[in-house]
Amino acid sequence: MLQADVRIIRADSSYDTNYTYLVPDELRGEIREGVFVNVPLGASGKVNGIVVALQEGGETKTVDGKVYELKYVEGVNGLFQPLDGEQMRLAEDIARRYVTSVAAAYRLISVRAGKLTGKVNIVAPLADRETVDAYFKAKKSKRIQTLDAVAMLLEKGPTEENELVRHTGVTKRMLTVLVNDGIITREQTVKVMDPETYTDAEDSGKGDHAAEDSGKGDHAAGDAAYTALPVRKSDAPRVLNDEQRAALDALREKLDSGAFAEFLLRGVTGSGKTEVYFQLIDCALSRGISAIMLVPEIVLTEQMIKRITSRFGGDVAVIHGGIGPAKKAQEYERMRRGLTKIVLGARSAVFAPLKNLGLIIIDEEQEPSYKAEPAHGGAGSFAAESDIYYSAPEVAAMRMRHLNGLVVYGSATPRVTTAYRAEQGEIGFALLSKRALASSMPKVEIVDMKKEISGGNMTPVSSRLAAELHKNIEKGEKSIIFVPRRGFSARLTCENCGKVVGCRNCLIAVSYHKSADRIVCHHCGATEVAPRLCPSCGSAALTSKVYGSEMVEETVRKLFPAVNVVRMDSDTTKLPGSHEALLQQFTAPGPAILIGTQMVTKGLDFPDVTLVGVTGGDSLAAVGEYNSGERAFVLLTQVFGRAGRTAEKPGRCVLQTMDPEAKIIGQAARQDYDAFYRDTVKYRRDLDFPPFASVASITVSGKDDRGAFRLCAYLHDSLAAMAAAPLGGASAVTSQEAAALSGASAAPSLRALNSDSRSREAASREAALLAEPSAAPASQNSAAPPSQNSAAPPSQNSAAPEILKTARAAIPKVDNNYFWRFNVKCAEEKAIVELLQRFRSEVLLPLLRGEDRRLYGFEKGKPLYKVTINWI
Repeated sequence: MLQADVRIIRADSSYDTNYTYLVPDELRGEIREGVFVNVPLGASGKVNGIVVALQEGGETKTVDGKVYELKYVEGVNGLFQPLDGEQMRLAEDIARRYVTSVAAAYRLISVRAGKLTGKVNIVAPLADRETVDAYFKAKKSKRIQTLDAVAMLLEKGPTEENELVRHTGVTKRMLTVLVNDGIITREQTVKVMDPETYTDAEDSGKGDHAAEDSGKGDHAAGDAAYTALPVRKSDAPRVLNDEQRAALDALREKLDSGAFAEFLLRGVTGSGKTEVYFQLIDCALSRGISAIMLVPEIVLTEQMIKRITSRFGGDVAVIHGGIGPAKKAQEYERMRRGLTKIVLGARSAVFAPLKNLGLIIIDEEQEPSYKAEPAHGGAGSFAAESDIYYSAPEVAAMRMRHLNGLVVYGSATPRVTTAYRAEQGEIGFALLSKRALASSMPKVEIVDMKKEISGGNMTPVSSRLAAELHKNIEKGEKSIIFVPRRGFSARLTCENCGKVVGCRNCLIAVSYHKSADRIVCHHCGATEVAPRLCPSCGSAALTSKVYGSEMVEETVRKLFPAVNVVRMDSDTTKLPGSHEALLQQFTAPGPAILIGTQMVTKGLDFPDVTLVGVTGGDSLAAVGEYNSGERAFVLLTQVFGRAGRTAEKPGRCVLQTMDPEAKIIGQAARQDYDAFYRDTVKYRRDLDFPPFASVASITVSGKDDRGAFRLCAYLHDSLAAMAAAPLGGASAVTSQEAAALSGASAAPSLRALNSDSRSREAASREAALLAEPSAAPASQNSAAPPSQNSAAPPSQNSAAPEILKTARAAIPKVDNNYFWRFNVKCAEEKAIVELLQRFRSEVLLPLLRGEDRRLYGFEKGKPLYKVTINWI
């Protein structure tokens, strides 16, 4: 009989469990590897699983000397589209890299199936060309989208309404006008999908990619939100300049090699990277190779949709968080059948199952929205679907390594880690140093806000920026004001010298917690009473004021009450289609001012924007992360690039800052990436940050602060013991064993590298938690607190990984949950992956299975705490 090995996919998918089932004769033709099935499982009843192997066998199976009678597969689970072999290999890679279960990775990659039928509108021309010409000559107002739509219908004939909307930007309301005027006709019909693949699935949306494409300011724009953004009308390839041609030749060579390759295309804003992408895609298509192009924000997807579909037509499928599950399922089916050869989308589009995939382009590769970030939430599983914090560029490299394809990273300001790999010769490299359309880079003027404050201007808009805004209004041109987002809490800034108070251990900006009047470093855990005097200049002029986009909007409206002012941030873009509506308002004829957060800094191409203002430029680098300087440089350079996109209208920028002498401010103003890169590489080499080490963060959260602390302490000591022990040691490390191996006391503890990195408040809080009888496992609560300057010693086995630094940080309470975290560094990525995989299997999973409920409790079958592992 045919047996199927089925990997069970539970609601949390925290660990992998395989069971063997018999395949009924009537299902033999449907069951294959990668198919989702419904199977019986003890008291759980019918559960979902995926077939991972098939073999012939009997009706029983012997495991550990015990004979089990096999049950039958109950049926194919038609709610999910099957996974192919490449997707299943990718799931294994994801599970290993991101320290999770393969079952959770299957859930991440899978997509729901669509319906058998769907109603669609078919639009067809009703009038001939002469009648159409006469009609438009008589119209006083002629929208270019309407003209394009009618021209497309005359050329192509009957077309699906959604396709017409997507290709030309015409709205359904405009089409209704044409129908009423007798120019076109519209009929509703039923579109039948192939019943071999599609099932009567509910269009419910659960089970798709985890909270995808939402990070860092993304918001779903809706299926039809593609009409607001202007694009230059040019369906044909443009003539490349010398730099573009050289870059394209190098990329073609990599594509034709038939081997896995990565390539960094660095080009200043407006240098024509997109045209190089398009011509490279042309090359791929001519060779029978399919391509994926990723953009970081949904708002950029909308703009790119019009550009790429005008170039490649119906070959393009669109995947991002704004489209519904039924539409996504249809797009996936088109890919599986080879009906589309190009996929455009945001982060989750990297999983698109294209036939003959051999090229993945990642535009603006430096953007953090390509990484699925942890959501601050409560207790849950170790590796639920939403807890796989994957990086799209890393997943792209995994896929192309298997498929012997090419990954292209494009950016004006690439990640330091990517640039370093290019410098070391690990990946290919090409530079576009000048703008493609002969426009010059905008001039940047730095404004010292300390002088504005001393002059009596307490608003977030300097007199210089106000004057430049007035000039633009008089000329009828448009302006953008970028308001940076802040970190977890306010920063302490000196109004005398402009410096931001930083951590004395790791030089990263600290957060100011006003209620406790303390400063906290959320990287190494150092905390102390907030200083009364500036550590840099001794002044008492420390402030924690925060200017948000709403306050900037209020100030601008008061200054220019008659001007069109638009604010775009997370508050104004919550509803579907809100991006479109706001950008339509901004692009309307006449002067306008767009005020926004990070979503206005990149990718938007507005020829009439000639002025960019930045408020609080110094606060960008004042975020409690080792790469905050990189983030600041990237954001400033990107937003400066929004100004002066044409040679006819040169751009200018005003950068407001409390610290005009800061090196990062000057480098960004000059847009000097090379100087920024050299300084950053030196800083990271000195302090062992990426690319010179791999860093992982392990966080425990829950509503019980004491329990979360206790569990985090246990995990810390267990991991430290594993790093110190020879490979292949004990399968479960107790807290006492961990302490013995690392040379510390037996009490669970969180240790920092430096003895002065912890305040008396943090130490007393920790001591109080340890002193309570229920704060530690039995027989451990009497031990003395550990030495605060101890770190895990290097391993005595040269093959074992070495923990370079561990640090304790009490993260602020979020949504009634408490957070405790420690970071781990290892010099080699392979070593830390091996260490974390062993840590997960030997420490985390036994806890999840309930082997020590004193440490890891359950309530109604659900764990009380959430443990996450995230690469930082």
